Amino acid sequence: MPEDNDPSNRSQVDFPGTVPARRGASGRKSALPIQRLKEVVAEIRQVARKELVAAADGAVSLLEKL
Repeated sequence: MPEDNDPSNRSQVDFPGTVPARRGASGRKSALPIQRLKEVVAEIRQVARKELVAAADGAVSLLEKL
C-alpha cells in the first residue's frame, strides 16, 4: 500500500504562479483576477473529491501566493 505522504502518488493542483493584480481603486480591472481565483478554487474543489491532501497543498500554496 503506497504512503499518503508520497508526492508521486498524488494529483497536483496546477495554477499559474501569479494572479493578475487589480488596477485602480475603482476596481474596474478586477474581473479577470476574480474570475481566475474562482477557477483556481473550483480546481482545488475538484481535486479534493479524490485527493484531500493534494487539495490542501494547493489551497496552502494559493494562500501563500496571495
